[in-house]
Amino acid sequence: MSKSLNLYRSLYRELSKQYVAAMTVHINGENQRNEAKAKYEAIQKKTTPKAIEKLPTPRTSHYNSTALREYFTNGTGEAEQIQHAEDMLLFLENQRVYKDLLARYNPGVDMADQERVRLSARRVGLEVPVGKKDFED
Repeated sequence: MSKSLNLYRSLYRELSKQYVAAMTVHINGENQRNEAKAKYEAIQKKTTPKAIEKLPTPRTSHYNSTALREYFTNGTGEAEQIQHAEDMLLFLENQRVYKDLLARYNPGVDMADQERVRLSARRVGLEVPVGKKDFED
């Protein structure tokens, strides 16, 4: 029982960490899509873009653990179920470390296309022309 409880707590902590990170990325993407849509509609109607209400960042720092709780309460506590939960925990921890390493050693992964183009041009000694609509916000 003690091992199951510790495993449940570890899984819950790991899922909570990844949940907050995933929701932040999702909400930022939604905000960018809404801004782009408003700009497009303003161009189509030839008006100024209306103010867009941005989605708030997630305030909850926890994962909804209903499914996880059911897995541990409805299970029989067999060695196979415990092993499967340990494998899930190991996978989640390694996935988080992989994402951290990817962001650390490949800084352009989460960079916007415009910024990536500007930095690539600067790397070879060029500057992106000012005034081009493709490269302005």
